[in-house]
Amino acid sequence: MKRFSAAAAAAALALAAAACSDTGNGGEATSMEDENAESITVWHTGDASQQPMLDAAGALFEDETGVKVEVEIIDWADAHTKILTAIQSGDGPDVFTGGLSWGIEFGELGGLVDLRQYETENLESNVIDGLWQSIESPGGELYGVPLNMTTYAMFYRSDILAENGLEVPATWDEMDAAITQL
Repeated sequence: MKRFSAAAAAAALALAAAACSDTGNGGEATSMEDENAESITVWHTGDASQQPMLDAAGALFEDETGVKVEVEIIDWADAHTKILTAIQSGDGPDVFTGGLSWGIEFGELGGLVDLRQYETENLESNVIDGLWQSIESPGGELYGVPLNMTTYAMFYRSDILAENGLEVPATWDEMDAAITQL
């Protein structure tokens, strides 16, 4: 699983790195080859526990391209403001991770490149529909790709449901009704 995660992250880095730009013009992409890039900077929103996986993905990317990946972990509490400030100043990372809606928000501000100009055709078929809808802008632009597709789980207390004459909810409406009753 760790090997798969590193490979998936490396693929995401490879796609996003194709959009590197330090022109300061927001949204005008040049390729790493055009810029003769020796390294790319990634701001990862999260915590230090994710650093080993990102370093491994960066190493895979460097092995493939010769381009070094420099990862900086940024805290969720500061990330949105830090990235927004970087976009406004034209001096930010080549790639960042963050909230799902950030790609659309920052892309519409002119701070990100529409990735549709690159080979992204296979992405949509490999992303959960609801997740895809949250990353595609209303105009159809694609400013980011999922770093992962976490599966969420809900746990329940069967004893409490039974005490209240409730079955385990199978739909959102049933869950809403059970919560209301409880």
